[in-house]
Amino acid sequence: MCQKEDAPSELVRFVRSPEGEVFPDLKASSFGRGAWAHPVPGCLKKLPGALARSFRAEVVTSPKDIVERLALAADARVRQRSEERRVGT
Repeated sequence: MCQKEDAPSELVRFVRSPEGEVFPDLKASSFGRGAWAHPVPGCLKKLPGALARSFRAEVVTSPKDIVERLALAADARVRQRSEERRVGT
């Protein structure tokens, strides 16, 4: 993580499970402590180590898995937003 300050809209919140897995929290609403990072390759590559320091706990998710989870979460969020627009909510 680059530690540069930015608007929340430019960052992604990540949360850690009790098992040490890291997941993106695109709605920034999951319970518990989260850490914010830019969704760019340079920041994502450093993310496991930075999150381990931030959470003061082991992180077992690889950078590759973090990127894959981020892509899946983003796809799901886009589908959800499209559906909300379609039904007018």
